[in-house]
Amino acid sequence: MGKTQEEIAVKSDGALFAEMAKKQAEALSALYDRHAARLYGLALKILKDPALAEDVLQDLFLYLWQNAEKFEARRGQPLAWMMILCRNRAIDKLRAREKRQSRSAAISDQALALPSVDESESPFAIVHSKETFTRIAAALDALPNEQRTPIELAFFGGLSQTEIAEKLQLPLGTIKTRIRLGMQKLSDLLKDMS
Repeated sequence: MGKTQEEIAVKSDGALFAEMAKKQAEALSALYDRHAARLYGLALKILKDPALAEDVLQDLFLYLWQNAEKFEARRGQPLAWMMILCRNRAIDKLRAREKRQSRSAAISDQALALPSVDESESPFAIVHSKETFTRIAAALDALPNEQRTPIELAFFGGLSQTEIAEKLQLPLGTIKTRIRLGMQKLSDLLKDMS
């Protein structure tokens, strides 16, 4: 028989973690109701992006659900642990976003440098080429990391699929699938951009 909302509301965070370790969903719900706003605020302050902050919050509560037994009351308060986990996840997401943006900028710069200025080409053709490369860079940036990285290594790094598999320490079949899915998604994204 489930507990009433009143019974759950008066439980300490430590007691809720103990119940979560036993996979009692009401405990997770109570912790979320109690602390989600504060944790979201922390993530938002670091990331300055509501969607990314929401992602961090979702990832955090999934982690807490899956790892509730890792909480040790003798080492501190549950809220402090949740705040540290939230902060670390937000910083990791911020670093990943910055790394992705810098890599995208580098690819964009590389792509924009590719068209050679031929005296016989019209200025319109040159501008069109640069716009095309800019759209390709934007579409690449929209791909998930697992698809974008092998595509970049293949097309900008000149690596074979076997070399990419070795470099990323993944099976060759996985690399082939990711490149195929990424190329399909790129095609769809470029159609949407035109």
